Amino acid sequence: MEELILYGYNYINLANSGPVRFKSARLLAEQKGHHEMISLLDTVDQYRTEMMEVHKTIITGDYHHFLRLVNNKRVIMGRDWRERSLLHLAVLYRRTDFVLQLIELCQELVNYQDCLGRTAFHYAICLPDNRRLFLKMVSKSGGIDKQIKDLILFPIISSEIFQFINMVNCMTETFLNIKI
Repeated sequence: MEELILYGYNYINLANSGPVRFKSARLLAEQKGHHEMISLLDTVDQYRTEMMEVHKTIITGDYHHFLRLVNNKRVIMGRDWRERSLLHLAVLYRRTDFVLQLIELCQELVNYQDCLGRTAFHYAICLPDNRRLFLKMVSKSGGIDKQIKDLILFPIISSEIFQFINMVNCMTETFLNIKI
């Protein structure tokens, strides 16, 4: 259950107890006497607050505050609603020092995939001016798994890399042109 919370399963607090009545997961746990579940659900907001604060430090670039917050393994493993890890976020915001620190603290983050099946390597290699970051990530992590493919079946390294880069750039332009 704790992993569901850490990996961004937002519906953990809601549970359907029948076709008509809805009860919270906490209320159901109380009725069934699941005391461990109750204490876990009581800490959900604290988990989310900690994870959101670390995400905010990456976005704002506050490296010293980031170092104070990432001493906790569960915070490092947390994901946002798009299933992006802290490493994804650091790459997307081009925070090289954050990226290298995260790889040093938790090397398994390099193979985490977001909701599109992309690792931080996928983004690092195709974002303009991020090639140097990609090479630093590869050297720091000891290599990459070339077999990891995103949901469009593009591997990280392939002969179609330029097609992949063009696709990501087109998607970015489309996203920026959407009127909200």
